Amino acid sequence: MPSVFTFKTFPDYLTAYLEAARKAQAKQSLRWFARRLGLKSHSYLAAMATGAKAPAPEMLANLIAVLGLGVEEATYLRLLVAMQTAATPEERAFFGNQAASFHTHAAGVRLDLDRFSLIAEWYHLAVFEMTKLKGFDPDPAAIAARLGGAIPPEAAADSLDRLTRLGLIARGPDGAVTRCIEGFTTSHNIPSSAIRGFHRQMLALAARTLDEVPVPERLFFAHTIPLDRARLDEASRLIVEFRQRFEALLAAPDATADRVYHLAIQLFPLTV
Repeated sequence: MPSVFTFKTFPDYLTAYLEAARKAQAKQSLRWFARRLGLKSHSYLAAMATGAKAPAPEMLANLIAVLGLGVEEATYLRLLVAMQTAATPEERAFFGNQAASFHTHAAGVRLDLDRFSLIAEWYHLAVFEMTKLKGFDPDPAAIAARLGGAIPPEAAADSLDRLTRLGLIARGPDGAVTRCIEGFTTSHNIPSSAIRGFHRQMLALAARTLDEVPVPERLFFAHTIPLDRARLDEASRLIVEFRQRFEALLAAPDATADRVYHLAIQLFPLTV
């Protein structure tokens, strides 16, 4: 299905999604989607696809659920709708700037869980991001050394092979590595042992960092607070917006990036 990040207006995305769904399975017509959204007629859905109408907040929430969008995708889609419904040019420009920043730094490619499972070990993503480092050396022994010896050169060579087979990187005749995409996301809202395993590995690495990495080179911060569960969606959106602003402000270009970091944020219940 099309990625929402490749579109700059809500009607364009909705139209492309509906068309792709219809091609994938004939039964997924406008009427079929309208019924899933709880609509008595498909005319409202058609009007949204053409831009004649914008979704009301409740309808937008239903659309996000039916389309199976993750938190970041939903945040970007809300920005597109906010641009469409802006009351003034200034307001439209404000949301447009936010969407443009989000669009620049969000991943435009989604890996399904079967493909992600091939690179679910933590070091595959590290190798992928290392390709943007200044003076990156694609030699497996050099990659293993940059990862502090956490993996052997054989694992680094296998990682390069997997990333190449998945179309995430390309290698030239001289062995030089280039990225084929800026980044990627995984499928959302689906239980996945591969994704759980990846996060467990990163948590374990974070625990090691507490003992092995000097304080000036890391940051750990935790805050325990009472929270209304009805506002979890709002909390998730705030976290996503922070991550996007963090990357937009601090992600270094290829010419200056000299180290790969991992940013992790957890929000989970301590009480039942």
